[in-house]
Amino acid sequence: MIGEINEFRPGGQLKGVFFKRSLYFTASDESRITIEARSNGERYLRNHIIALALAALAMTSNSSASLAGSIGGTWSGDGYVEPSNGQREAVRCRVTYSQQTDKVFGVSAVCASPSAQIRQTGEVLMVNPERYVGDFYNSAYDISGRVNVSISGNSQTVSFKSASGHGSLSLSKR
Repeated sequence: MIGEINEFRPGGQLKGVFFKRSLYFTASDESRITIEARSNGERYLRNHIIALALAALAMTSNSSASLAGSIGGTWSGDGYVEPSNGQREAVRCRVTYSQQTDKVFGVSAVCASPSAQIRQTGEVLMVNPERYVGDFYNSAYDISGRVNVSISGNSQTVSFKSASGHGSLSLSKR
């Protein structure tokens, strides 16, 4: 397990454990969380778990095991990738989410554009049943970044961003 939020109080502070270290989060609303790193080691971890904090925006107190089931499985669809130093390209993707804990899912994505095939892995954390946040990593290009997932029924919108670019996908459950 990479991490877990222990408690959320709107307008208050979240406390969570990531990579076996306690970190503190401040939630200004249900869509934004600030991670406070209290040492250099935690600053390093902060950069790697911000994507997890995407999923940690606001943990619900409902039965997360039954709610988390909505993201699990394989999704497919299309969108775009826009490199910082290049032109926007259309992509078609297949994304598989594998449940690791009640609130954490592993992510494996394969996307194809006219110029390349892109494989990425990552993890997302459930903020609520319709919202997940996390990190992604592309080993072929050594790129990591943040990902946000919003779900509505059998559709989801994925947005991602890194120092190398950004993009968005519209996916449907297969």
